[in-house]
Amino acid sequence: MQIKKLIAVMMIALLTFMTMATGEVANAEANEEVRTTGSLTIYKYEVEPGYVGEDGDGSAGQQGDIPKDDAVLIDDVEFTIIKTHDYDPVLDKWTPTVEDFSDVKLTVDGVALFDNLKLGRYTVEETAGPKNVNLNTNIYSVDIPMTSANGTDIYYNVHIYPKNEIIRGAVELFKENSEAGTGLDGVMFDLYEKNNATPIKTDLPTENGGKIQVDALLYGEYYFQETATVEGFVLNGAEHHFKIEASGKFTGEIDERGTIVKVTVKNYHEPKIEKTINGKKADLPINRETEFEYNLNITLPSDIQNYQSFIVKDELDARLAYGGTWTVEGVDKSALAFSQEGQMLKWTVDNFAALAGVKSIKINFKANVKTEATAGEPIANIGKIDYQNGNDTEGNSESNLINVVPTAGSLTVNKVDEKGNALSGANFELRNSNGDVVETGTGGTILWTELDYGEYTLHEVIAPDGYRKLLKPIEVTIDATEANVIINVVNSKSGWDLPKTGGIGTTLFSGIGLLLMGAAVFIYARREKPAIK
Repeated sequence: MQIKKLIAVMMIALLTFMTMATGEVANAEANEEVRTTGSLTIYKYEVEPGYVGEDGDGSAGQQGDIPKDDAVLIDDVEFTIIKTHDYDPVLDKWTPTVEDFSDVKLTVDGVALFDNLKLGRYTVEETAGPKNVNLNTNIYSVDIPMTSANGTDIYYNVHIYPKNEIIRGAVELFKENSEAGTGLDGVMFDLYEKNNATPIKTDLPTENGGKIQVDALLYGEYYFQETATVEGFVLNGAEHHFKIEASGKFTGEIDERGTIVKVTVKNYHEPKIEKTINGKKADLPINRETEFEYNLNITLPSDIQNYQSFIVKDELDARLAYGGTWTVEGVDKSALAFSQEGQMLKWTVDNFAALAGVKSIKINFKANVKTEATAGEPIANIGKIDYQNGNDTEGNSESNLINVVPTAGSLTVNKVDEKGNALSGANFELRNSNGDVVETGTGGTILWTELDYGEYTLHEVIAPDGYRKLLKPIEVTIDATEANVIINVVNSKSGWDLPKTGGIGTTLFSGIGLLLMGAAVFIYARREKPAIK
């Protein structure tokens, strides 16, 4: 009896199990056939930094999670999936897998499809991608099949939409005053993409200590080019290249986020030239045919050793003559090559290495004023520099204008008596400081013009008849203070009066002389006569 009851219970249990199994199958067939494989489709879109989409639900065509405006699919993103759990759809059981399974796919037309995947749980990771986007560093866990968020649907073919932020980077240019090491404001730049002749940004000024800050630049290669500099500096016309390879952004005056590319552009002072005469920065009164010295004082830029060309020029006025000699201070003379073409004098740098570290040089050369130059008319002169620096920037610099003024004065000699009355018949010589006679003249009034500045002496050669001749020469100075000198030379009358030749005065003196001579002879004869015994 007990055996029969046991058999009956076993039969009821078997029937119950079969009924339940039949119900499960019937339910599955009624909804969806139980499958052993599924698929994972990954859609890869690029988005701007900061984009926030909607949560995915695994279904196909999730339009809410697709960028709306100009959505761009990304190719060549590499995904690696690894199976971590097996799934038994009959028992609805997840167990860690012992199967070593992984697969790698690249997006093509923005899509990577992993099909015929056994049911289970997989991790999804981006392992490579194009350089212009940031990899999505999230590791996703995906179930196949996947139940929808509302619990009503099961997806054997799962669709996901991980996004990639495109790289938008930032750059900061620093414009450096190379001599001082400080920032230089007010220098203008244009910004270009590499291999594009049209700038993407123009007229960018350095400010706030010599800086230009630009962000939101796409991945790629760019360059800055200087378009205008500040006074006293040479334009740095080179292309200053940089690359945007990582995301970065300026979020405030000081704060920054991500990677900021740094570009430093140095500016050097332009060459300067100052001209002096005999070491003085002033116009020089100079006598014609008198040698003087021009000085070209040159301040060199600190990058002079990188220059391609540096020529110092001095074109002399036609009224000037080169003296034939020159010297240089601050560098060996062999570093310069001198040439003369007519009135143009040139000094060309032959050895830039010799100028490395040299801050200044001075070129000195001799010149003189030609005799045909008109007295008092200034003869202007400037020095120049033509150059090409290491960045192929050409330029020039001019010195201050300085004048040589041909000197000439005059001397007026008025011959008068003690009462101021004009006298005629005087003869004078004018001698220079060497004692050489430079002018002669006869008359009561003598005018000498075109006299060089200098020290002179006036000598009276012949006095007017009946007047005393000057015993000492008169010293005369002709200079810028007194260029036109007037001298009144006073002669006084002679104070003695001799008788005329053959008059009584002469006869009287002659007779007295003869008497004295006779007396002397008589006395001498008496002394010599012998005594008479």
